[in-house]
Amino acid sequence: VESSQMSDDSQNSDTSQQILQNISQQLKNNTTISDLLLKEANQSRQDNALGLTLTAQAATELNAVNTRERQSAIAVGNRAGSELKSY
Repeated sequence: VESSQMSDDSQNSDTSQQILQNISQQLKNNTTISDLLLKEANQSRQDNALGLTLTAQAATELNAVNTRERQSAIAVGNRAGSELKSY
């Protein structure tokens, strides 16, 4: 009877140990997933920041082109007005 009890206790102990190992593995997996989610969120923020930087650079370039076009149109208009006055 005592031998049977010891066997049962040993089996229960093995089962408990396996449960604890499974829980430990699940916690480790959750930590890994959390770490990957954090890295993904950081990468997303970096991508967004780069996208905003590119948009700002494109806007600056468009502004420069528009300014040059306006200045050119004003210069052409000034020359035309000047030529009309000379007649």
